[in-house]
Amino acid sequence: MTWGEYVAGGTYRVWGQKLDGSGAEQWTAGGRLLHTAAEVRSVVCATSDASGRTWVLIDSNAPTDQLLAIPVGADGTPATGAPITVCRSEGNFLYSPMVTDGAGGMIAAWLDERHGLTTPYAQRVDRWGQLGAQPNLTQVIDAPDDQGGYVHATWTKSPLDTPPSAGVNKYRFWREVPTLAAQARALRGARVLREGDDVPEGGAPVLLQLTSANGVPEYWEYVGEMLADGRATYTASIATASMPVMNSPIAKTIGLRPAMKDGCAPLRTSALCSA
Repeated sequence: MTWGEYVAGGTYRVWGQKLDGSGAEQWTAGGRLLHTAAEVRSVVCATSDASGRTWVLIDSNAPTDQLLAIPVGADGTPATGAPITVCRSEGNFLYSPMVTDGAGGMIAAWLDERHGLTTPYAQRVDRWGQLGAQPNLTQVIDAPDDQGGYVHATWTKSPLDTPPSAGVNKYRFWREVPTLAAQARALRGARVLREGDDVPEGGAPVLLQLTSANGVPEYWEYVGEMLADGRATYTASIATASMPVMNSPIAKTIGLRPAMKDGCAPLRTSALCSA
């Protein structure tokens, strides 16, 4: 639960508290202070996911009207130093629900009047606080005369692919692998990554384990990457089968992810864009 209060001098404080099934407080007694600022108008809503992360959406009016998001860890500690700007727009934000995206991030929706009409908008913020870091996979076509071993994929760049100070420096390619085949690869020494792990030096053999929307594990095999250079559109050949092709099932789904830079920290991955 979240709430706000005005204090002396016009400052607005945003508070939060987690309760267990019996109603007992799980964070600091009396609530955890999540944000303090003079420009906050109200706490809009909050949502949480199975990992224990909570997102709080607040309405602000400085320097312009804007929606701000605060990611809060399972222990009640804000995960970023400052709130994340979800949207800036002149005028009020109306009816602003928010849901988790199933991957540690959130999706907010709202109505505003930036063009004179009340219009619906939405924005996703991923688990690292990035707005729409995913590329847009626009076309996947079969490569001719290779017995289904490759496809040609075309995508538009990630919004963070903006050299020289880009937040994305490469795109990684993945193919979906059946669970039994993934388990067999793991027994043969393939490294199994979890969400947020980096691909080790040398790349394959690597499997990425994700969880589908209905809670079922799914596996993706790393099959290559391409350096990002800021161009508007990219095209690459992506393997849909391990070599040799005749002894490997053809993947029904291929995936694309931008590898994201975070100072000197290991590369991270955003949500998987697949087709």
